[in-house]
Amino acid sequence: MNLLECREVKKSYGQGVSRTEVLKGISLQIEKKERSAILGASGAGKSTLLHILSALEKPDEGDVLFEGKSLKSLKDDQLSEFRNRSIGFVFQFHHLMPEFTALENAAMPLLMRGDALAYDKARHYLKKLGVDHRSDHRPSEMSGGEQQRVAVARALITEPQILFADEPTGNLDHENSQKLTDLLMKINEEFSVALVVVTHNEEVAKYFSRIIRLDDGRLQG
Repeated sequence: MNLLECREVKKSYGQGVSRTEVLKGISLQIEKKERSAILGASGAGKSTLLHILSALEKPDEGDVLFEGKSLKSLKDDQLSEFRNRSIGFVFQFHHLMPEFTALENAAMPLLMRGDALAYDKARHYLKKLGVDHRSDHRPSEMSGGEQQRVAVARALITEPQILFADEPTGNLDHENSQKLTDLLMKINEEFSVALVVVTHNEEVAKYFSRIIRLDDGRLQG
């Protein structure tokens, strides 16, 4: 059974003459432990597809299935529960909360659950990702690469089966981009988590076992 599947997914924004079709019938499957990169020009629909696959947005038509179960019928609170337990998401701009330390940011998903071991688990993942020395620092006191590692720790702390990342290297220099790419490959192997990453960078994409190309809202090849 596929870990994740989308069937004839369509998505548009706007109404009337300003309506824009972003996804025009996307069907694909993601297997457990798979490493997939989504490539395409700006406006091709990459981020929209990623948001729909990760249940951050709902499609206008079609369906997304996780382990064979449809997400279409889930209510908002059920979708939130699903996202918190089954997936991790890393944004291009980190979205760390500036008033909290690295430790608090990494622990946040488990703190929201009321997990008494949230901070212990956060320390574990910060150490795994090489930023435990920044535990007491706020985002403004860390480099871009360090912030991104904290964001990855936050995404992994719930032990998801699939990790999504939207242009995770987009704001990093070449050295930190390479480090983060290597880290994602290590995460895939060590934690047996599937990776689905949006990137415009062909150099990053070559590390992935599968490349999904989007062009004008449709799959190519």
